[in-house]
Amino acid sequence: MSTRKLTFGQYMESRTQLHNAIHRVPVAEAVYNVTKYCAVVSEHDGDSETIKLKPKHQIKVVWEYFDPKSPTPKSVTLLTNNTDLNIPWSDAKFHRWLNTNTVRERLI
Repeated sequence: MSTRKLTFGQYMESRTQLHNAIHRVPVAEAVYNVTKYCAVVSEHDGDSETIKLKPKHQIKVVWEYFDPKSPTPKSVTLLTNNTDLNIPWSDAKFHRWLNTNTVRERLI
């Protein structure tokens, strides 16, 4: 088996590509349909607001995959009235809430 030797320029280029790939975080958008009457908490300027949801409401979540097994919600939008939600919950609690109250319709 022969080993291929890289020039210094090729080495630096591959190193730069690897460095850039490490800092690029995969992002995915998903739309969820609410399946039952429920509520979600949203915070704006220190004020907490409970938003009541009904079946057929849709929520769009933009996920960042810092960890492939546990994505982090980057932004949450209520598509019914185009309202951005600032969910103060932990990632695990938000995942549980989504699994209990919604079903994923599609990835965007």
